[in-house]
Amino acid sequence: MRIDNVSFPYPVLGISDDITPTLEETKCDVPVIKADNDGLGGITISAQIKLENADILKYIADGYAEFSLEVSCRDTLFRQCEKFSGLEHAFTIPQSKLYGELCFETYVIAKKDINNYTNRGLNPDYQGHVINLHKGDLLVAYTPTAIELDIDLRNVRSPKSFMSVDKNPDTKEKRVRFNLKAPKIQILLPEELYLQYKQISKNDSFQEELKASLYLDALVFALHEYAQNKDKNYIWVRTLKYRLQEDAIKNVVNVDDIEELFNPDSTEDHTTEYYILAQTMLNLPYKDLIQKMAKKKGGVKNLVEGVN
Repeated sequence: MRIDNVSFPYPVLGISDDITPTLEETKCDVPVIKADNDGLGGITISAQIKLENADILKYIADGYAEFSLEVSCRDTLFRQCEKFSGLEHAFTIPQSKLYGELCFETYVIAKKDINNYTNRGLNPDYQGHVINLHKGDLLVAYTPTAIELDIDLRNVRSPKSFMSVDKNPDTKEKRVRFNLKAPKIQILLPEELYLQYKQISKNDSFQEELKASLYLDALVFALHEYAQNKDKNYIWVRTLKYRLQEDAIKNVVNVDDIEELFNPDSTEDHTTEYYILAQTMLNLPYKDLIQKMAKKKGGVKNLVEGVN
């Protein structure tokens, strides 16, 4: 069901100001929907819906209305509709039926006819009108959301899932450079450094050093450029878009809307926020690095003696 540019003869919460406060005003307009690989050949979809309209919640509790979550995948023509009465819902779809972008449209619909529909937030334009809703009519329309599924959901938190370290084809370049015009964030090393990197990258004991240096710098650089690239179809863009919706990520910065940090027209400097986000995305790499150094034989002792 698509409701873009559609008007209804009855009030719908989420359409204009038919009912107030609006979904945006109560910060309920965008459902939190996540997709996780279950390891058994399926993608588990979990949805958390917010609704702060007491009258509509009562219609749901009394069995007159229900949530409807429509899932579609354009690349495979898959479509499924889930109906439920709670604010949380989870279900699994075979991974073989999905590829690319998975789209979600969330509504509250009438489960059966509702005669003389009432809502204390009705726009005064509806004053004096008798409103009768039929089974299937909309009560609430949420903002559509989407998730990219051709990223590696099982390893989405691993830097290597959206970054690559490569030899710089420019043999005259002696500095480390970053390239964002590629599926993954490219960390381009001069040939000599690249050969040395190939040796240490095979050893898991150097992962903390790499995360706290090459990967962290590359990720901060990518976050700086994300606003100009967020409409691109790169793996790194889709990975950042997915991760920036995680509560554990977006809640570390003091903003009401994470998208405020990535407005291409903004003149504010968000470098501090980008560093905070990058460290959180890489699971606090400085902490892991320093703890590793402290555990080395004599590391703490030598450090203290050096300070003294």
